[in-house]
Amino acid sequence: MCDTWLARRPDTVTLSDADRYKGRELAGRVLSAVDEFSGVLVQETVEALTECVRRCTPDLAFRLLLRALSMRSDSLSPHHLRLSKEQYARLTRLGGEFRYGEYVVTDIEHLVDA
Repeated sequence: MCDTWLARRPDTVTLSDADRYKGRELAGRVLSAVDEFSGVLVQETVEALTECVRRCTPDLAFRLLLRALSMRSDSLSPHHLRLSKEQYARLTRLGGEFRYGEYVVTDIEHLVDA
């Protein structure tokens, strides 16, 4: 249905290969990342992210995980969620494998312990 609608639009941008990339081969690593933060995130969030990896795309689930970590930190204020340098490095490497630009994972850099 979306493809039909888009085909009728003269101003539709053609997606590049990077834009179409869903990262299916990274599903296990995204599930591991979700599991790593299961003690910090609300159980319903963990379940939703796990389902997203399996039924949607690992790419979307990983982006939502990053957002959930940021939101969880805000909800714990003034005792913000803290990430270790190692956790942040793993998330950054995974973001690199998803071909993210430099600002996707760095949005949570403020959560890293100094």
